Amino acid sequence: FSAVTSGLEKLNIPVDRLVENVGLPMWHYEDPRTLVPGVHYFRLVGSGARAFGSERLGGLLPEHLPVVDFGVVGRQITRAVTVHDAVRTACDTMSRITNISTHRTVEDGDRLWWFRQRHQDADAGLRQLELASIAYMIDIVRLGAGPDWRPEAIVFESDAIPGVERLEQFADADLRWRQGISGIEIPRSLLARRIASSDPRVVRATDD
Repeated sequence: FSAVTSGLEKLNIPVDRLVENVGLPMWHYEDPRTLVPGVHYFRLVGSGARAFGSERLGGLLPEHLPVVDFGVVGRQITRAVTVHDAVRTACDTMSRITNISTHRTVEDGDRLWWFRQRHQDADAGLRQLELASIAYMIDIVRLGAGPDWRPEAIVFESDAIPGVERLEQFADADLRWRQGISGIEIPRSLLARRIASSDPRVVRATDD
């Protein structure tokens, strides 16, 4: 919760007012280990998208809140050695800390699909959270594949979000909407790439 609110604040969205308007309890701020109902995430991100004025909000979050800053998940992922390790760590970590969704991988010839399956239904914020999840998945692969890497194919569980194809990390990808699951296609040749970053926080995390 604190990571998401930090990302919204960096986008100049007034989070305190947002939390108050959607009726979320302020105790979410008091202890980063507190369990937060999934529906509260939906409300927060959905309201954030309305305040921001674009349903593409989720795709912009990684630019303002990199993976390395994303709480316990970021710390675990940036200790990975290879892209494959980072993807596996993300899948395992997310499965332990949330019941909103599960992550898994499926081999398909010379490709690996990284899927995200949601387990909660909500109208507000659903598409933004899915878009943010996909954007972070791309950023995790980029830790080893390089900052310009983009997946050739992306599937979405939700309806189409206008303008997503104009976001840098989604450009030129084969975007498939209403697929019943969301995920990205990763060439198997990238999986052995070592995680490298010019960000000293990532270097320190991998050296711990």
